[in-house]
Amino acid sequence: MGMPESAGDCCIYYSKTLRERGGLMVTIKINGKDRFYEDGVQYELIAEQYQNECTSQIALVEINGKIQELMKRVSRDCELKFITYENDIGHKTYVRSAIMLMMKAIKDVAGMEMVHPQVIGVEILGVVQHRV
Repeated sequence: MGMPESAGDCCIYYSKTLRERGGLMVTIKINGKDRFYEDGVQYELIAEQYQNECTSQIALVEINGKIQELMKRVSRDCELKFITYENDIGHKTYVRSAIMLMMKAIKDVAGMEMVHPQVIGVEILGVVQHRV
């Protein structure tokens, strides 16, 4: 088999190469098709292979109905669905990450006493209710 031409071909090429080396494999159902990956591979690698098939950036994955971050690793056979920024959960993940990054920047510049997660998070989201 030559070099892969698409995400599906890439998975098949990757899995055949790995099996030839004797690695442990897991079966992941993606878009209704079984794909084979090395046990312990990060979801991020899988997401990169399918990113061009999504209309928005992949933020998370859903594994057998449970949401996982992309830095987590495959531990068993499963069904995988991609969650993008277009999805409500994906968008909330993006907002949360932006808030955490801003809090880190404020802490680095102004010091720890200036960072109060409840105040910053509420004010960023434009829902100033009360300060704890």
